[in-house]
Amino acid sequence: MTVDDLIRALLATGEMTEDTTDSLNRIAADSAAGHLDPDDAAYVEALHARLMGAAATSADAAPQLTLEDWRARALKAEAELARLTASPSA
Repeated sequence: MTVDDLIRALLATGEMTEDTTDSLNRIAADSAAGHLDPDDAAYVEALHARLMGAAATSADAAPQLTLEDWRARALKAEAELARLTASPSA
């Protein structure tokens, strides 16, 4: 999602304070004018992630895994460990 998409989603909740709404509208105007400050973009991404329960949208954000995903990863890692410890060393 773009910063503009994140701002629209945050404002659509109707739960932003007046100050936060003003800040988001200012950031949206800056973005539309082509003057989006990287700190403002990071603020919007972090606010969206915190309030909407979504991962940060930056490229280096960690994936959000379910409990089942973590369990599958653990089982796969255990199987790989068993395979490696069972095979003769070279």
